[in-house]
Amino acid sequence: MKVDQVGQTKALTPREASTPPRVLVGVVGPSGAAAIKALDGETLDVFSADIDPPASGDSYTEVLYSLCERHRVDVLVPALDCELLLLASARVFFAQIGTKIVLPSEKTLRVCLDRRSLRRCCRGVVRVSDSALADTLPGAEYSLATLAGSDGKVTAVVPLAPGDSGDAATADTIHDEGLEKIGRQIAVQIGLTSLVNIQVKEASDGQPVLLEVSPYFSGMTPPMLASGVSMLKLCVDGLIADD
Repeated sequence: MKVDQVGQTKALTPREASTPPRVLVGVVGPSGAAAIKALDGETLDVFSADIDPPASGDSYTEVLYSLCERHRVDVLVPALDCELLLLASARVFFAQIGTKIVLPSEKTLRVCLDRRSLRRCCRGVVRVSDSALADTLPGAEYSLATLAGSDGKVTAVVPLAPGDSGDAATADTIHDEGLEKIGRQIAVQIGLTSLVNIQVKEASDGQPVLLEVSPYFSGMTPPMLASGVSMLKLCVDGLIADD
């Protein structure tokens, strides 16, 4: 794997069919470093870009589009938690220059980013939490790193329990068919076609209750790395295979 700073350390050669797929991580810092780590050792050319939209006068999406077009990027990992909806709505324009984005659909994002919409969408399929009730749930909390392909088929659900420190970065992978089932049900309900982190917490009767679904890459990074499964690599591979 090769990691370069776009436009800073060396010029990129044009993409050729015989070369490894190019992946652009759209920010440096903790989120970008985690994305690169998740792809480490794979047959990809991975590049990072230190983007400061206010300094350029352009939006994050505009800057990413320009970089992807100029450097013939195959897959974009938008590791900055801003403008996700704008990026999702611009997906068709990125597709025209041959770039696919690791990001749920605009419809799915809108459901995930609005907890009322999420509760309405999933109520009756899984137990959902009233926002006022979430903090009072007494049981353990779990992260479900969940991946679905472009056809909506759920390919992986990895349940994680916080480690002794309570830090997501030290989470322990667990095997729990009940949690895996809930992850799959939620993914189907929200129309997932990418990667998200589902948070659930046990009620007093031990049954998991849905708290939120996070599409933010920075929020998914610790559980993905802790799982020992390169969920990001699986997602990138799926996008490339769709060509």
